[in-house]
Amino acid sequence: MQRTIDAFSTFEHEIHLDPAHSFLDLYKDCKKYLTLRPNFHECLLHLKESSVELFILTKGANAGQRSKIEVLGLRQYFDEDQNFISENLAYSKADVEIFNKITNSLACAKDEIIYSRVD
Repeated sequence: MQRTIDAFSTFEHEIHLDPAHSFLDLYKDCKKYLTLRPNFHECLLHLKESSVELFILTKGANAGQRSKIEVLGLRQYFDEDQNFISENLAYSKADVEIFNKITNSLACAKDEIIYSRVD
């Protein structure tokens, strides 16, 4: 709940406990309708079949991010050890250390990785 209140505060909007609960309930209900952009599954499948090593880097809490990965049907493209969630890494995407942890985990050089942001 505090995370919701803090998120609103970031945008200089105060939200009290009852509306925050309502917002969170609505968010949880709508999360099941998340979808990827058109042709994104085909793109991931093509990359996987081309032996491109794929990984996910997400910002947020472990449980919420894993839920999104499941709803979006992404588990079929990424091995479990290729899911990097900021809460588990103790760094956020804004910190260069999170990228260092990924290159070390994947045993590759920084110039061998391409990061693509998907919103």
